[in-house]
Amino acid sequence: MCAWGLSEWGNIANIVIAVASVATAIVTAIVLFKQLKIQQLEHQPNFQMERKEEQDLLIINNVGCKVSRIESVSVDRMIIVEIYRSYKSHSLTINRLLIPICFYLAPQITNNFEGVVACVSSECVNDLYKRKNEKILELQQLLRSKLVGNDWGYVFERDLVHINYRDIYGKARSVFYCDNRMLSSKEYYQYQNKREEEIGILEINVEKIVEKVLNYDRVGNI
Repeated sequence: MCAWGLSEWGNIANIVIAVASVATAIVTAIVLFKQLKIQQLEHQPNFQMERKEEQDLLIINNVGCKVSRIESVSVDRMIIVEIYRSYKSHSLTINRLLIPICFYLAPQITNNFEGVVACVSSECVNDLYKRKNEKILELQQLLRSKLVGNDWGYVFERDLVHINYRDIYGKARSVFYCDNRMLSSKEYYQYQNKREEEIGILEINVEKIVEKVLNYDRVGNI
């Protein structure tokens, strides 16, 4: 009876050891998987935008890890009008409006893994750029005259960039930028959702633009 009891306890011990081994193996696999994901995230490109005003050209450089392929590039040149409003509750809201000011042609994607990976030219001409600067100044002046209390606002010109690529592991990824500042996908589409369609810089009505952004619903809290 005693021998049978010791044998049974031995079997139980073996089962416990086996279960512990399986659990250890699962935990080890999870840790290795997380380490692999971290390693993959560390081995990603770092895109930098370089705009050549005199050539109406946007050059996209990869100054990070190599890519296996650039799939596509989308660029929108915008005037961005933003108003920040603070409240007694200490919340802060943003009213935003984006105005397209030039139209980029299909990007020329190079076969480079690093360095210059794409070039995008626009259809803008110098006269349009001169008029653009005038309108930005008008927007800034009118916006400042309309703001009250603790509100403040900005008018600036930016490129919104969306790049699809495959990393060195062959995984498809997407990144978003406002000039050289990386955006989350949520931030990028918040910008895109506030764009005015079919508006060229020569047709901008400054008064209507400012009035519209002053009365916009907030796009999010900070």
